[in-house]
Amino acid sequence: MMKQESSPAKSTAAAGSATVAFILAVAALTLSASACKSPSHGTADGARQTDAVPGAAAEASPTATSRVQGDPYLVTFKVNGDATKIGAIQFEVKPKSGAGGFATVSGKAECDSLIGEALSAFSTHADGKLVGALVDVGGFTAPAAVARCTYLSPRAVSADAFVVNVTDASDVQAVALAPTPSVVISEVERVE
Repeated sequence: MMKQESSPAKSTAAAGSATVAFILAVAALTLSASACKSPSHGTADGARQTDAVPGAAAEASPTATSRVQGDPYLVTFKVNGDATKIGAIQFEVKPKSGAGGFATVSGKAECDSLIGEALSAFSTHADGKLVGALVDVGGFTAPAAVARCTYLSPRAVSADAFVVNVTDASDVQAVALAPTPSVVISEVERVE
C-alpha cells in the first residue's frame, strides 16, 4: 500500500482556495448588502425601526419586516488577540432578548467598517442574528475596533445583551489563526 503524504504546496493551495472562497463569499455579501452605510428608515413620528423579526423562526424570509422600534444605540465591535496580522475575520452576533434588533434598510444591516481599506459585509437574519465579515489583504493588527452597527431597542442596551462568536479567522497568507481571536463588544453608546 502506498502512503500518501500531503506536501506543503498542497496544504497551502487548499488554504488558499478556502480563503478565496471566503473572500468571494464576502464579496457576494457586500454586493447584496451594498447599502451598509444607508440611512436608517423611520416611522411617521421619526422613530427608527428594524427589519429584524425578534423570535422569528430561522427559516423566515430575511426581508420579512416587523415594526420593532426603539432608541438607536451604536454597538462597536473589537477584535482581541495577539499582534498577528489578521487578513479575514467573520463573526456572528445574537441578541440575548427579542426586545430590539439591528437596524436595517431593505434587509441590509446598518453597519460601518472601522478598518480603513477592508472589504466588509454585514447582514441580518430573520432570527435577529447579525453576521459580519471583513477582509483586509494588507492585514490589520489586533486588538482593534473593526465595526460599528446600529441597534434599536425600547430598553437600555449594554454589551452583555449580546453573544458574539467568531466563525472564521485567517492571517494575510490565508492560514487559519490559532488561537482564534475573539470579537467583543467594546462600547455601546445611546445616540441622542
